[in-house]
Amino acid sequence: PDLAAETAQRRPALVLSTLLLVAGVLAGLSPIVGIVRTADGSPVTASMPAAFVAVLPGVLAVVLAVRRPSWGLAATAGGGIVGLARLVADLAVVTELDRISRPELFAETTDRARPFGPGAGGWVLLLADLLMLVAGVLAATRLAPLVFSSTDPRPDDLFGGPGPSA
Repeated sequence: PDLAAETAQRRPALVLSTLLLVAGVLAGLSPIVGIVRTADGSPVTASMPAAFVAVLPGVLAVVLAVRRPSWGLAATAGGGIVGLARLVADLAVVTELDRISRPELFAETTDRARPFGPGAGGWVLLLADLLMLVAGVLAATRLAPLVFSSTDPRPDDLFGGPGPSA
């Protein structure tokens, strides 16, 4: 019975962990699309290997989902927390471009590049962060019934019922 339940959980775990991986790939590709537009039209550079660090939670989640679905769901839920943190941090990419320094996403190549304007890659980055968050929330909702079961002891079983009333 446990093997059948694990097999039934494998597909959703793989789908959600793959969704997390796709979000990481989108975040990594966002500098190619162009995070910013420069004032003088000059090109910007980016550290592409650093941008692809966002792929690592998805890779871990897929590997764990293949091995054990519940582990993959847990890793995907954790990746959703990373997505929430990235979303908050990456909001500045479209709102405060001249105040941030993000060499993994963009770095100007000329002195006249500022002021920056938001590019399509910034919106792709925010979409990727939101996708990470959604995958994490869906994984957490799938994982919750596996963690909390009706056969677990209730608080009254552990600590005793209410005392006699006086």
